[in-house]
Amino acid sequence: MTLLVVSPHADDAIFSCAGGILARTRRGERVVVASVFTGGAGAGRADEDRRALARVGAARVDLGFLDAPAREGVAETFGALVVTSRVRAATVRAVARALARVVLSERVREIWLPLGVGGHVDHLTVFAARSVMRPAVRTRFYLERPYAWVPALLALRKLQLAGGALTRPPPAATIARQLAAGGCGAFVVTPADLAALARQLATRHAGVGFRWRPRHVLAASDPTSAIAAYRSQLRWLGVPASRFAGAAERFS
Repeated sequence: MTLLVVSPHADDAIFSCAGGILARTRRGERVVVASVFTGGAGAGRADEDRRALARVGAARVDLGFLDAPAREGVAETFGALVVTSRVRAATVRAVARALARVVLSERVREIWLPLGVGGHVDHLTVFAARSVMRPAVRTRFYLERPYAWVPALLALRKLQLAGGALTRPPPAATIARQLAAGGCGAFVVTPADLAALARQLATRHAGVGFRWRPRHVLAASDPTSAIAAYRSQLRWLGVPASRFAGAAERFS
């Protein structure tokens, strides 16, 4: 059996579920990690990705789609990539077709997809491309880190998927503190972005009928070495590899 782990960018899968991947490969299972939006990332990031995946024993597939800043011509800011971004149907279809080819060529029987926590347009695009799932393919969704460490972002994604409203939506100041404490302090987040998030959290959402059932997965294998391979991203985030490795991974 082949497990396909779909990573929006060339670090999301390892940051979010390296322990789970390592546990599978150490059981003798074949794991393929397909990174979607890697165009323009540079040779250095690709080298980091190769080292990380080698350390968990996973095969690497680089789909080479341009990431949102290059694709949409927007700034690399939280506002442009999360608050005002829009998922485009044409991109979703192209990503779905590419993933469907991987599912067939690699004889995939299980897929792990990102849940879209954090609202990054590239993550939401991959989530929307879940049409690649077939009845014979078991599918799980992983909660992306560091976004999943921010309660406000986690709550917003639950509202978007499962519907409902919060009894006590957090104000902008609380969201700002959560972002800093949750490992997202490196993102450029303006007061307008915080206000927009607060409004979304104060809104009742219809949901899309998705069953929200987060589970913790305590992997038996230590994934620190693989996570540490992404030196440039860890340096930018200001988060040590040990924090990722020491926290339970979450799936829905």
